[in-house]
Amino acid sequence: MQTQFFESFDGTRIAWREMGEGRPVVLIHGYFSDANTNWIKYGTAAKLVEAGFRVIMPDLRAHGESGRPHGSEAYPPDALAMDAEAFIAHLGLTDYDLGGYSLGARTTARLLATGANPRKVVFSGMGLEGLVGAERRAGHFRNILTNLGVHKGEVSVFGGAQLRPNIHIEDITDLYLFLLEHPEVTGIYNAGFENLSILEIAEMVKRHTNASIVVKPSNDPRSYRVNSDKLLATGFKPKKQVDPAILEICAAYRSGQLKDEQHFHNLAWMKQKVL
Repeated sequence: MQTQFFESFDGTRIAWREMGEGRPVVLIHGYFSDANTNWIKYGTAAKLVEAGFRVIMPDLRAHGESGRPHGSEAYPPDALAMDAEAFIAHLGLTDYDLGGYSLGARTTARLLATGANPRKVVFSGMGLEGLVGAERRAGHFRNILTNLGVHKGEVSVFGGAQLRPNIHIEDITDLYLFLLEHPEVTGIYNAGFENLSILEIAEMVKRHTNASIVVKPSNDPRSYRVNSDKLLATGFKPKKQVDPAILEICAAYRSGQLKDEQHFHNLAWMKQKVL
């Protein structure tokens, strides 16, 4: 698949890929990720293509193959939304769907606030609180804890009582399809089906890795949780849970599909690439 490029509002080169033919859907990836990792590598884009969509996937600035300008002037407020607006205009899209994961969901929210008018919108990996402020991601904790359990034999838990909502990436993909295929379903919905504490997730990791748990003090006691009854009432049903998801992550590490690489460690990656 060929990577294509266009120049954004300030001349920064933004990379993008697309797959399939049909109704266009623009998908915006999450923080420290890229279009390939979020949408292509694990089959999300392919599922949407099979369902008859033209899947369009930009790399955010400073992510993936997009430009990485270092000056602060390259990151004004709403820079990511401005990039996305310029991208949609570059493609000449007027009738399209829009979805975002994590930081991509926040970028999608800003697009709507600044005048974008897609037919359908999907926010994923980010609840209402996350859309209006920085959040702590359950998937981040789950994956990091599993990595520590598999490779180091010890899981460090800071605090532990903080609650986080959880959703499997395959359920997110199925939810995209469900909403895109059911235009009668409109409104704002929470998507998260297990509100678990960080310590509960660590205990699950321990069962599958025999790792020890070390609980350390934390200066951030905040919890957040979601109720998805409204979404379930539409007929959507999740298929996955946290415990088997941890088994999947363990298997991926042990088979070599996932590796303990530097770009999975946010601070180390930032020191090398950005700071």
